Amino acid sequence: LRSVGEVCTLVFAGERYQQIAPGEFTINPNQAKDFEEVIETVAGKSPSLYGVVQCWTTEAGVGNGINSEELGSLSKLGCGTTLSLVQALVKGGLSTVPRLWLVTNGAQAVPNNHPVIPGVAQSSVWGMGKVISWEHPELNCTRIDLDPEETLEGKVDGLFKEIWSEDREDQVAWRGDGRYVARLVGSHHRQLVAQQADGKTQKPLSFRSEASYLITGGMGGLGLLVASWMVSKGAKHLILLGRRSPDDATRKKITELEMAGASVVVEKADVTDLESMKGVLQRIEESKRPLVGVIHSVMVLSNGVLRNQTWSSFEQVMEPKVQGAWHLHQLTQSQPLDFFVLFSSATSLLGSLGQGMANYSAANGFLDGLAHYRRTMGLPGLSIHWGAVSQVGRALGRDTETAAMLSKNGMGLISPAQVLESLELLMSGSDVEVGVMPIATDIGLGS
Repeated sequence: LRSVGEVCTLVFAGERYQQIAPGEFTINPNQAKDFEEVIETVAGKSPSLYGVVQCWTTEAGVGNGINSEELGSLSKLGCGTTLSLVQALVKGGLSTVPRLWLVTNGAQAVPNNHPVIPGVAQSSVWGMGKVISWEHPELNCTRIDLDPEETLEGKVDGLFKEIWSEDREDQVAWRGDGRYVARLVGSHHRQLVAQQADGKTQKPLSFRSEASYLITGGMGGLGLLVASWMVSKGAKHLILLGRRSPDDATRKKITELEMAGASVVVEKADVTDLESMKGVLQRIEESKRPLVGVIHSVMVLSNGVLRNQTWSSFEQVMEPKVQGAWHLHQLTQSQPLDFFVLFSSATSLLGSLGQGMANYSAANGFLDGLAHYRRTMGLPGLSIHWGAVSQVGRALGRDTETAAMLSKNGMGLISPAQVLESLELLMSGSDVEVGVMPIATDIGLGS
């Protein structure tokens, strides 16, 4: 950029805010005020600040041996610093709002025939970026994923071309000489749904009666719905995991499962606690009922627009999904699982439609990346972007309000029956990442 006459300011991670040279600063990545100060200083010297390129996430690769604490640090490096940066930009009172580029390195699963995604820890930044685009369109937030196998010079050249380009694509990934852009593609499962509506059905899915199945978030509305469906399909040994003991309504549901012939083990454990999860897996092993399937359906919400969010509210939402999924991945990767299903959300596919869910979208963005990451390892992995579900979980009692909000955006609620119908189709297929939501245009499952 300097070679073509542009003025560039470099900002490095350090212990505190400090100008170390002309056009060079250090700031503490954990101090939001440092971001505000450096933006104020740079904008003061250059009122026509054109853009900000966030590159701190490019080093956040992930080895298979990474622990959850390191993963948490990488999440903070990516999403935490991006949160502080966005807040500094929108609160700075700048006369001209600069563009924002979020740069990752191997965080997207492209190309389809040979995906490369060693930077799965950075995939949450892409989920967050979807919401930034909705809440702050003035930033023109563009996500760029560089080729992790490219040389440093090659990465720099590709990044410069994207920044210098007037192209309007806001989700771009480079692999070798190939430039990939994001598009929603209609799922072939829509045809199967139509066939079932006409009475034509495929071979029904069934579960193994001698094996165990683990459902995290298993005592939530969606978890219990899935548990009941699995029992109806032949599952006899379920482990329902949650942080709290079951209440009376949940106990009643569990009793119904047992009366239907299932053995149900309730595990009160925190999926973010590795030692607790090791204990859960050890007890399953000792039961002599091998674990052959995992469904990760935990959900924690702490909504708020980006301007008002804190890293604490991000951690509260992200840890159960991100660290929890990583624990499940690490603890089961040597076991021959039939499936490893991650319950993601439409937020990491489309954004939050004004609901203030950047933290939730970031958390689900990681799940989407993890499903692809596991597939590259030859392991099962499926991430499902669920839309809002009626009559269960957080939508209960708010269906009318939620439906009205979704309708404005050409979408609708999914019924519990549609959830199970879609889940069976997807678990019977080979897809890695699919969105399931009633939508007005010719996209996705349902219409």
